[in-house]
Amino acid sequence: MSLRGGCGQVMCGGRTGGITAAIKKFTITPQINAGDAVSQTRTRHIVVMVGLPARGKTYMAKKLTRYLNWIGIKTKVFNNGDYVRKITEQYRDHNFFRPDNEEASLLRKKCSLDAIKDIVRWLQNEDGRVAVFDATNTTRDRRRMIHQLIEQNLRCKLFFIESICDDEQLIEANIKASMTGFLSIGLCVLLCFSSLDSRVWQLKVWTSWLQRTIQTGREVDAPTERWKALNEIDAGICEELTYAEIKERYPEDFASRDTNKFSFRYRRGESYEDLVARLEPVIMELERESNVLVVAHQAVLRCLLAYFRDIPTDELPYVEVPLHTVIKLTPVAYGCEIEYVYLDVPSVNTHRAKPKVPGELTTAPLPSMEGRLVEEEVRQPVYKPISLCE
Repeated sequence: MSLRGGCGQVMCGGRTGGITAAIKKFTITPQINAGDAVSQTRTRHIVVMVGLPARGKTYMAKKLTRYLNWIGIKTKVFNNGDYVRKITEQYRDHNFFRPDNEEASLLRKKCSLDAIKDIVRWLQNEDGRVAVFDATNTTRDRRRMIHQLIEQNLRCKLFFIESICDDEQLIEANIKASMTGFLSIGLCVLLCFSSLDSRVWQLKVWTSWLQRTIQTGREVDAPTERWKALNEIDAGICEELTYAEIKERYPEDFASRDTNKFSFRYRRGESYEDLVARLEPVIMELERESNVLVVAHQAVLRCLLAYFRDIPTDELPYVEVPLHTVIKLTPVAYGCEIEYVYLDVPSVNTHRAKPKVPGELTTAPLPSMEGRLVEEEVRQPVYKPISLCE
């Protein structure tokens, strides 16, 4: 498979990580450094997918959209097929797509025009940053029409990305997958504080550099890799403080964080936005791997779950990540299935939902075993060996 963009060509293998990295090369400008506010990237972009059916255009469009939304760039997919299905049932017949079917050709053109109008309206009126037009767009006339319409109505950067695949077996598999749902291509297991005694075939274990995750990972008979990027969010001057103590010492900070938890940065610490930027290399590698056990911390796992589940940034900091739980993610179609395996380890619920009134403590979690929290996480977990096979 190959991807062709307006500024060159990148060859990719069958793994999704290559696709993500290749699309990123063509669309993310300028380069965002960790700690910068990615939401301040004001240049508007339109990405136009090009390619025959069953070449992975929709899969790439959705993956690109999920990634950009995850890093804080407002992105939306406009799928031409959705517009076709709204106005006619003829698409169920292959004759609808014949080049000599003039009536169908006019309908398809109308659908493209409607989609482009919606793209322009969304970018102009809803503060959109990147619109992805998902359609075949295989003729030069169609691409020329899109280019002219965009030039007339909107100042933005326009990209054409073509997906080319001549592997007949892969095309056939894509056609079957589109009818029955994608086959599982990998497994990502996220673990927040537990101890394991298990052997899993071809499993890799990733931990942070903090001792509590390293100790947990040692219980798994599999190759282990330590990532500094998986370290817990840095709470700066609020490290080791309870919510009540933070509110008492820094009331303005406490209320400000409730107002915009994703962008709020602890003094001398990090924000969730910083954490997402730090975790970007982890996501890229996870996309390339098959079976990975990530042993990490609650704020980190919130960010990873938000990416795989396509959760908006304003909801990301409130994703519930229970302690002593294995969270299994299995890829399907254009997302993933999620399964929670609760381990028999005593702990408290440290989740704090978004309060109705910024700064109120009514939704604060119960104290941990020592009465102290570090970014909604218990410092001293209780370890108990348990088998994943049980």
